[in-house]
Amino acid sequence: MVKDEISVLYENREYDEVIRKTKHLFEDNDKVPLDIMQMVALSHYHKEEYEQSLPLFEHIASEKNDIESWFNVLMSLMSSKKTRQGKEVYNKIIGMHKGLDRHQPRELGFSFIAFYYACGLNDAGLFDEALVELEDLKETYLELRITDDTFVYMRGVPFLSQTLDLAKKVFDGLGKDFSNSDFLIDLEKGIDKGGKNLIRNHYMN
Repeated sequence: MVKDEISVLYENREYDEVIRKTKHLFEDNDKVPLDIMQMVALSHYHKEEYEQSLPLFEHIASEKNDIESWFNVLMSLMSSKKTRQGKEVYNKIIGMHKGLDRHQPRELGFSFIAFYYACGLNDAGLFDEALVELEDLKETYLELRITDDTFVYMRGVPFLSQTLDLAKKVFDGLGKDFSNSDFLIDLEKGIDKGGKNLIRNHYMN
């Protein structure tokens, strides 16, 4: 089956072959199965061909209308520096998350989405907007208090070290006039010993 062959190629990271082997499906105007289209879109994304991945992700999102599909649209937009459209999709995802029943399993932890959105804002030089997302992430860590990697990951939250690495880039982007002390001190006060040591040893000047 075509799907099985494409799946093997994709799992082996043979992205060029995934695209080549499926080219005829798109050229023949066949109704390409969404799972195959997803692998093709992701292959383009991994090759940093965002203009090619975006319309495929948009089609998938329009069909499935789930958070994970719209997240892929968001990532393609932000990676191609289309931040205005990215913000619109991000707000759409926020609305979808708020609309979920609290007992309904979430497809993708919102803190992860906020983190990658902030990464895109940082890469685009929108440091003030990235800082807003970091402040929200900070509140998440303060609510959890425990910063063990496994603990936070199981709750759909990025590792504290990942967030702090991003924060350092954003702080540097904001320039010398920006003081990061309030952010780090507030965070350090409210989290566990492991998190405190991480901040003190690696992020505080």
